[in-house]
Amino acid sequence: MSALSQSPDAQSTKRTVVVSIVSLGLAIVIFWLLFLSVDVSETLRLFADSDSRWLLALVTLTLVHHFLLSPYKWYLILRYCGVDMTMTQMVKLMLLSSTTMLTLPGKAGEILQVSYISRSHNVSFATALSTFIYNKYINLLVFMAVSLSGIYLFRPAVPSLLAVVMFAGLLLLLSSRFLEFLVRIARLRKTRFAGRIDLLLASFKDMTSMNKFVVLFVTVVQILLIGLAFYLAILTLGGRAPALETVFISNIAVLLGNIPITMSGFGTREAALVALFSKEINRELLLGAAMLFSTCFYLAPSLISLPFSYKFFRLTFRKTAENARSCSTADVTDKS
Repeated sequence: MSALSQSPDAQSTKRTVVVSIVSLGLAIVIFWLLFLSVDVSETLRLFADSDSRWLLALVTLTLVHHFLLSPYKWYLILRYCGVDMTMTQMVKLMLLSSTTMLTLPGKAGEILQVSYISRSHNVSFATALSTFIYNKYINLLVFMAVSLSGIYLFRPAVPSLLAVVMFAGLLLLLSSRFLEFLVRIARLRKTRFAGRIDLLLASFKDMTSMNKFVVLFVTVVQILLIGLAFYLAILTLGGRAPALETVFISNIAVLLGNIPITMSGFGTREAALVALFSKEINRELLLGAAMLFSTCFYLAPSLISLPFSYKFFRLTFRKTAENARSCSTADVTDKS
């Protein structure tokens, strides 16, 4: 079958798979280069001598961030938009879907989350999608604010960092990772869901008029806890670093990790952390702390939710089937 005869969906799927394979390959290459630059045996020794107390604190902070603060913030945004979803249901959603967010190619995991909320609570897809985009943009803006504050307070003599943060922030704000959601909604105008783009814009208008202080405060706490997690990873391996500087500056690496270069930011994030702190901390400890941070903060939540992933897929696609049947019934009724 030629490329011209393939449907747009098939071409998009093929492109997504190719991009995912390339991003995974890039992550492997970056890790290989990082390991070449350190004494791996020394890094392994640091892990063997790690402090279990700081490790317990790191794991606890990770659980609080992923399964309490993150669902609570999205719960607040949904409630402001009139979506009647309880905090227990939001925690359950995060528990069910964390694996899909990490493992599925492209934005499939994110779309499934939005679809689950839309279908399980009888709200429009546009409303659920607008809350997701709003959540992402607030995260990105606070990441930039914390990173820029860190540069101003602790690295004013390194103006190149300012340019890197501004470039990364603008790249993410304009990237397809966010804007393609809007394009997807716009395409729905050609289907029976015509007019959803207007509903999406109306949902954004409702959210911009809501009391954003609580949502903003929770977001700031979330972002600072991410930096604190890296600081705890350093302490776990026996390292020492200035606490506030580490908390603020490490968020630059997390911001760079959000750029869709490697799969889920693995490799990009670790390389950035090593580059940012290599003058204060030896590279062996830095690489070990970066890998421990990524493992606890990004990989572990996905492993925790892995046993529940089947239930998430079953519930999501069951709702899809029920929705398709109800639409078919409605079409038959209209024709009659």
